[in-house]
Amino acid sequence: MNSDASADFSRPKYPPGFRARRGLNWFILGLMYASYYTCRYNFRFATPGIVAEFGFKNTEIADILSAWSLAYGTGQLVNGLLTDRIGGKTAMLIGAAGTIVTNLFSVLPLSQEHFRRSRLSG
Repeated sequence: MNSDASADFSRPKYPPGFRARRGLNWFILGLMYASYYTCRYNFRFATPGIVAEFGFKNTEIADILSAWSLAYGTGQLVNGLLTDRIGGKTAMLIGAAGTIVTNLFSVLPLSQEHFRRSRLSG
């Protein structure tokens, strides 16, 4: 074995700005991932309020969670196949836009009602 042929394990040279951009990409990716899971796991914490406000029974909550699990599993299968076809970057952008729009539509009616109540009381 030749000692001159030993592998060089020095750090690779990156172009200027690469590391900052990589850090920004990981930050945005982490923020989107956290947002997806915040939306996904919020139902567990909202369940007592939903039961109190709408009078659901435990079996009805279980039905909702079962439907959610089936929809989530089906979505994973379909979205995985779709992502393979259209590419990860495009799928991530579509998913991020969908999450933003869905969150806005779920919060907007509440904020409008709050605005109406505050105008009437003030």
